[in-house]
Amino acid sequence: MTRQKRTKRDHILGQTIKTRREKLGLSFRQLGKLAGVESSIIVRYENGETLTPKPDILTKLAQALEMPAADLYVLAGYSVPKDLPSLPNYLRAKSGLPEEAQEELVVYYRQLQKKHRTSKGKSPEAKTDS
Repeated sequence: MTRQKRTKRDHILGQTIKTRREKLGLSFRQLGKLAGVESSIIVRYENGETLTPKPDILTKLAQALEMPAADLYVLAGYSVPKDLPSLPNYLRAKSGLPEEAQEELVVYYRQLQKKHRTSKGKSPEAKTDS
């Protein structure tokens, strides 16, 4: 049996989970308890040691991390037909751009949203004047 190599995608998924967990001030155990997942699984995901993350675990982690499950799905390589991941996570997973360039794109996108008074993809025409 041939062992598969860890990929950049595995690393990015793990880093995303770790960054969000730390931002929320959660330990492995705390996140595990919130998500209903063994903390050892979280450690393996964060270290990129899980080659095929399970969708049900990704969903539980996303809920506990207060983020869209689609973000973790796309980073794990699953297709997400119902909704799109957030722009930062999409760029991390698909763009191949350096992190600094990705951040510049996100800042620019938010400036455009503010300029055109949009959020979450809604066009200015969708808003009604009150």
